[in-house]
Amino acid sequence: MTFYQDERKGKDGRRVDVVPERLLSLMDKAKAYPLFAENRPDALAGVLHATPGITNYYDGFTVRIRDVWHFEQDDTLIFRVGLENT
Repeated sequence: MTFYQDERKGKDGRRVDVVPERLLSLMDKAKAYPLFAENRPDALAGVLHATPGITNYYDGFTVRIRDVWHFEQDDTLIFRVGLENT
């Protein structure tokens, strides 16, 4: 995984910054995704969800990608992974 500073532009051409508070908000929304989907589907506009179920085996541990959410407006991905010490 590589992190870098990007001069991203939003749909209106202005610079887009995703600050820690916004990331925490997106993580909370991802955790509550089933509740939103059932009771407030309109609150999920621009949110894509996938359950790939991918498992990667490493020496001494296993990583399972359980869920991925893409928040289009923020151009941000949130992953829910499971780590298992073998």
